[in-house]
Amino acid sequence: MELPFQFDNINHQNKGLMEIKTVTRNIRFDSRKPTSSYKYQYGDKDTFDVLKIICLYGLEHKQIYEVESQYLKSTSKSIHFDAEQDGDLFSIEWRPKDVEPYIKRVK
Repeated sequence: MELPFQFDNINHQNKGLMEIKTVTRNIRFDSRKPTSSYKYQYGDKDTFDVLKIICLYGLEHKQIYEVESQYLKSTSKSIHFDAEQDGDLFSIEWRPKDVEPYIKRVK
């Protein structure tokens, strides 16, 4: 799958195409309550075009999502999700619900 932009390093800046902000979160089911949501702080949504969200669970399980900053809430500086364990895998439910349709899993 070819993406319309190229990645450089951690806070990715593309050569005039799109500004990508990357946030990473480790999921630890054993150290938090199942009702406790995870949170990614991204700051000012007007400073990037795409938010790339990397969710890590253990050493081998990774899910990567992207959302265009235009769909993020202007009144918030973070995005939240609930994670549910399913054996060695996990699933994610994004909040707020009105942003969820714009969040695309890319890996």
